[in-house]
Amino acid sequence: MKFNTGRRTAIKEDSPDPPVEAASPTGAEIGQVLLEIHHFAEKANDQAKAQAEMVVHAAETEADQIIGQATEEADLIRSRAALGPTDVAELVAAIDEFSKTNRDLLAAMLGLRDYLDPPPPPPPPPPPPS
Repeated sequence: MKFNTGRRTAIKEDSPDPPVEAASPTGAEIGQVLLEIHHFAEKANDQAKAQAEMVVHAAETEADQIIGQATEEADLIRSRAALGPTDVAELVAAIDEFSKTNRDLLAAMLGLRDYLDPPPPPPPPPPPPS
């Protein structure tokens, strides 16, 4: 196979066909590819947001269930005439579990927020005085 040095063509020595020039993409073709990339990125972003909304909804549902359970336990303990050491220990354990779950949910939600909308980078330091 020979290559023309002036043009981007490949000529097969035993080929009866005329040489074919390699097509360079046009501005319109490049624009179309960039537009497709943009649409793909938007679709991926929309899917990520939808997944994030599902995660947040699931976390809210779980938090509601935990609050409901803690409220029921607190109501049960409150309904008793006197709080004994066992009752106090159960209430403290329920509050501790609720607090831990809230911290875990908060950490997950903050991580998700930062993933979807990262904070801007810090400003560059000022130049040294001359």
